[in-house]
Amino acid sequence: MMRRPRLIALLTLTFGCASLPPPTLPANPPGCPVTVYRGAPPKDVEVTRLGDVFASCSKNDADSDCIRALQDEVCKLGGNVVYEVPKAPEPESDTSLRYGAVAGTTEDLSAR
Repeated sequence: MMRRPRLIALLTLTFGCASLPPPTLPANPPGCPVTVYRGAPPKDVEVTRLGDVFASCSKNDADSDCIRALQDEVCKLGGNVVYEVPKAPEPESDTSLRYGAVAGTTEDLSAR
């Protein structure tokens, strides 16, 4: 008899505090338009966070190519915004790393 309350308490602790996974969107093709923000998106742009992306590039790659690789990762997650992207890549041993937070918005940001 004592096992049932313990089991219920254990299940409540295990699953009651679980967070919901981020929303998912259908993937966009590589080269899709992605707006890059170095900091947070402007307050007037409503976004839904989808996760984080990373792009590892050769130290010989142009920064614009590395940013495009990052944007293509955003496309794979169905996003059209990447924010909190540092101005300079993080140096690794033979590569450089770009990262940012992915978001989606229904607003057309190309006119901004």
